[in-house]
Amino acid sequence: MKPPRMACAGRCVPWVLAAIGLAGTLPGCRPGAASPPGAVVVQCQPGWAADRAGLAPGDTVTAWTRGEAAGTVGSPFDLAQVELTQAPLGSVVLHVRR
Repeated sequence: MKPPRMACAGRCVPWVLAAIGLAGTLPGCRPGAASPPGAVVVQCQPGWAADRAGLAPGDTVTAWTRGEAAGTVGSPFDLAQVELTQAPLGSVVLHVRR
């Protein structure tokens, strides 16, 4: 089964970044424990772009696409890079594991 895709057009990425936390800092995570790559959504503000895109707490953003361009998300820092390099060029689709 393919992970859900969330359309996130234009300037959505900064608001998504506000809702993303480091997986290793979540309660219940053991130091040194391996966690799957991605950026875990900690919270979504109602009405903000992340909420409108369908992201929910516990989702893990694993990849992005913009037309033919694509990449993986290993941490929230990768989303910052997407904001700087891809969002200005057009709509970015975030791929999410629920």
